Amino acid sequence: MRVGIALGGVRDTFYGLAGMGDLIVTCTSQHSRNRYVGEQVGRGRKLDDVLAEMKMVAEGVTAVKVAVKLQERLGLEMPLVFGLYEILFEGKDPREVLKGL
Repeated sequence: MRVGIALGGVRDTFYGLAGMGDLIVTCTSQHSRNRYVGEQVGRGRKLDDVLAEMKMVAEGVTAVKVAVKLQERLGLEMPLVFGLYEILFEGKDPREVLKGL
């Protein structure tokens, strides 16, 4: 939401189906590719190994990279996004990142 607003988006948009609705489905659906990746990395598997076995794309992985670049460019604080980046791309332990939040 912070990125969207900084780029001229309307706050209320993020509370609708395209924002919060998509987030809820992604987090709760057993068919979600992004949820699958998160669960596997949370269990200690390496991101590259998880992605290599998948036949479809988990777009959230790329979205984290883009969000970190936008965060830096726009001067925003987004600790959750940066924490995900550290876990996915820097190999940090999810428990340690969570403690730091």
